[in-house]
Amino acid sequence: MKLDAIIYDLKSDLSELTDRYEKQRSVLKETLQNLIDTSANFDNNWIGQWAAQNYNHYNDFTRDGSPAQIDEDGIKKYIEDTCGKKFQDIEDEITIVIKAFKKIQEKVVTELSIIKGEENFVPEIELLDNIESQEWGFTRGEYVTMRRPQNIMTHDPFILNRGLDTPPHLNIGGELMSMISTIASSENLEKNIKRILRQLEIKLSIEDTPSSDKSDFIVKLINSFHIIARQLINRYDKRDSLIINDEYDVQDLLNSLLHIEFDDVRPEEYTPSYAGSSTRMDFLLKNEKIVIEVKKTRKGLTDKEIGDQLILDSQHYKAHPDCKHLICFVYDPENRVQNPRGLENDLNNLTTEDLIVEVYIRP
Repeated sequence: MKLDAIIYDLKSDLSELTDRYEKQRSVLKETLQNLIDTSANFDNNWIGQWAAQNYNHYNDFTRDGSPAQIDEDGIKKYIEDTCGKKFQDIEDEITIVIKAFKKIQEKVVTELSIIKGEENFVPEIELLDNIESQEWGFTRGEYVTMRRPQNIMTHDPFILNRGLDTPPHLNIGGELMSMISTIASSENLEKNIKRILRQLEIKLSIEDTPSSDKSDFIVKLINSFHIIARQLINRYDKRDSLIINDEYDVQDLLNSLLHIEFDDVRPEEYTPSYAGSSTRMDFLLKNEKIVIEVKKTRKGLTDKEIGDQLILDSQHYKAHPDCKHLICFVYDPENRVQNPRGLENDLNNLTTEDLIVEVYIRP
């Protein structure tokens, strides 16, 4: 089965799934938020302490506000009676919804496994791995751990022998937060599936044109750039050479290399205005509708600043009629970027229906 047919089939399945469960998920989230808001009354009226025998004591706001001992069942009953919805009924609904989304998750991972190992689909393969490792919300215990103080002291031997009790309202809150995070995870899965299918569609449409081989050539240049730059330093008889000191040196060398493959390389063309300003693109390959943006790391230029610059650049390029594919090359010979693959993944997420964004931090 061809990739384009697989994409069409998966899009149809996802559209049907979304239509079937979108309203139900919305209602579930609204119901759970109402339950969470109601449960906050117990959080606000807790007068107990960790590692103490009064861990389950509250000001009884339902009556006269006097102190009272309340267990999980009492809290849950109050919330269910107030909101008119049973926890178990909500859990049953969520189970049905998640089962359906896990089914399409499995199908997407299986069907799109054909792109694994393909050099042209590196960003999509990473996204597919994220889809496969999708986490389905967090557990009640994880929520309680987040809320538990880091340091708890007690001199009560009874508590030390019995173990640490969790305030009942936190267990109930963890149960509710676990359910709402599970629904959110299905929405995240849906978003990632839509994104990978759209990116594949765009790449397939580009591959139908001669520009596909051209973009592959650019990526090969980028991957080899550091080796080429180092080789130029070691010239015969110690002759003068190009030393890469700053971003302009990177541009000069890359410009020369691009002319091996491209006849029309347009440096420093202006983009349309965005947010009241325009910017100059480093290289425009007009026939291929490819823009190449070059950065070089330096002392004081943080990962965040590089990311912010490229995000702003992408917004400018999106408005340019001759830019459908943005390739960002960050030359980092001193390995200053702390997490290059993570930054690449984050910036590749800038890809939209109108613009493919690919970021390469090398070496």
